[in-house]
Amino acid sequence: MISGRLRAGLVIALIVVCSAIVGAAVERKFAPRADRGRGGPPGPPGIQAGPHPRDSRGSEEKKRAWMLDRMTKSLDLTPVQRAGIDSVMRVTDSSLKAIRVEMQPRLEKVFENSRTQIQAHLTPAQREKFGKSRGGGGGGGGGRGPRP
Repeated sequence: MISGRLRAGLVIALIVVCSAIVGAAVERKFAPRADRGRGGPPGPPGIQAGPHPRDSRGSEEKKRAWMLDRMTKSLDLTPVQRAGIDSVMRVTDSSLKAIRVEMQPRLEKVFENSRTQIQAHLTPAQREKFGKSRGGGGGGGGGRGPRP
């Protein structure tokens, strides 16, 4: 019979693995990389706005400008509309940044707790491999580093 602690650890490990698989699938489907096509995410036919700024690790300002340029071209925005949409995007960026700052410590705690529980089920050699793997290393966010 499996103990409650072991069962909980296995469930958490399964959730982590399934989350990683689903996350990779969603990213692959909805956020294609520059090397998989014409240099950016899919958009309206005939609109070529250049590479997505995420591919070049641009700043939030560059990302917003890139999206605004795409919208201007595909929707034929007037300068007044463009300015209004830019304002909405700036407020949204500020709100999202505040949410990220607020949530990041909680997320890191959940990931650290998960890693600790998984490591409790591993041998010392497995722990070393797990620590070197993308999902088991130090820091939050699965090896991606801290978010802004």
